[in-house]
Amino acid sequence: MDDNEKAIIVGAWVEAVGTIVSAIGSTPNTPVPVQTLEDFNLTGNTLQATGNGILADSENGTLEKTGSLIQAAGNSTIIYAILLILEDKSQKELFIKGNLLQAFGSSLAFVETLKERPGKSQLFLLYGSILQAIGNVLQVFGDRAELLNENGENVKALGSWIQAFGANLYAIGITL
Repeated sequence: MDDNEKAIIVGAWVEAVGTIVSAIGSTPNTPVPVQTLEDFNLTGNTLQATGNGILADSENGTLEKTGSLIQAAGNSTIIYAILLILEDKSQKELFIKGNLLQAFGSSLAFVETLKERPGKSQLFLLYGSILQAIGNVLQVFGDRAELLNENGENVKALGSWIQAFGANLYAIGITL
């Protein structure tokens, strides 16, 4: 295994851990203080952006590279929304944009994986990337509901955990 392959594995697992940390931060009705949950969400998105950056730097001119760059941009948009003191509507709109970017980036990885020859890891990569995209879209639906003054936190939490499950499947596929 060369250094580039090792970097891809590290990047996938950093992203996967980040999705879990962010999902914990997005889970409502926990006995954890709100500020701690927000810190988890910030830390998780920072790890995701870092992992995607490592992946983008290590991949070679493919849709996966472009997808990783777009996902990192989506995470960066969410980080920006968390760090700025914005009115709730502006923050939700940035969350929506960030999650849509992440979903699009995951979709590009899915398309690239479809073009590859079948192998033992292909199913992990396919399911992982599509679940990440589905999870991000659910988070968008949750934020849209909240913009309409409806309760969307459970939908966002479900989306976060689906994204986390997908990211971990993807990391397993990269590792195989």
